[in-house]
Amino acid sequence: MSVRDEVKRALAAVLLLAAMACGTTVPGTPLNQYQLKFRIFDQFGPPAFCDPDFYPIARAGGEQASAQSNYAQIRDNGELYSAIVEHEHLPAVPAELDDAQKLTLYRAFKRLRALVLQPSGTGHAFDYTVEGAYQFGNWKATAVSARLDQRAYAFVANVGYTFADTYGTPRVAIEYAYGSGDSNPT
Repeated sequence: MSVRDEVKRALAAVLLLAAMACGTTVPGTPLNQYQLKFRIFDQFGPPAFCDPDFYPIARAGGEQASAQSNYAQIRDNGELYSAIVEHEHLPAVPAELDDAQKLTLYRAFKRLRALVLQPSGTGHAFDYTVEGAYQFGNWKATAVSARLDQRAYAFVANVGYTFADTYGTPRVAIEYAYGSGDSNPT
């Protein structure tokens, strides 16, 4: 082996060690579903969802009570617990979390539940959406105006194909939308 090859090998080893020391994820290392969801949140922001502790009825102390009651379930799921602890910078097992930390853990758990990911085992998938709406009735613009009849409908159809095994999982789709409006311009 030449001196040049030894220098290349040593340089590669130093770069690899530097990357590992910085906490860089090795390209190609698969993320579990919870790590992937956190990566999505970090990139695009947290999901908007109906928080079960505040909707439809909020209760004083309800979120903290839910955090306490769900703690064992969350902790028993090792993959879930590890992903939350890592992302939220909480103490790792075997440390017992205090009430504030349990609340942080529970809030992250609720965010994770709000995003549902569906794996595609075949590497690609067709999908479609068909939606329609029909509106009818009559109304008055003001108290003194005449009643106006209204009849309208809308239709949307979407067909797509996802390349799940391709980097970035690109999706190609076509969509058709139609809205009738109302035939009476007044």
